[in-house]
Amino acid sequence: MINSIGIDLLVTPFFAFGIGILFICSGVFFVARRKKLSRAQKIAIGIIMLICLSYLAFIVWLTVSFGSNHPPSNPVPSKVIP
Repeated sequence: MINSIGIDLLVTPFFAFGIGILFICSGVFFVARRKKLSRAQKIAIGIIMLICLSYLAFIVWLTVSFGSNHPPSNPVPSKVIP
């Protein structure tokens, strides 16, 4: 199995929290300064929000798909050899 720092970084809670904060801050900035922003700035903020939203949707999808992964039967304790 290949270990990748990029994949490990993407699923850390700190990274997800940072992306969530970036999404909220860019949304607040967009709403607060909507009339003063140029067209290019609005597009850039929209792209940032779209990337953040797609990442958060990916994390929710991972949580739902791998969170319900249970074995078909209850675990059986192994015998302890003295």
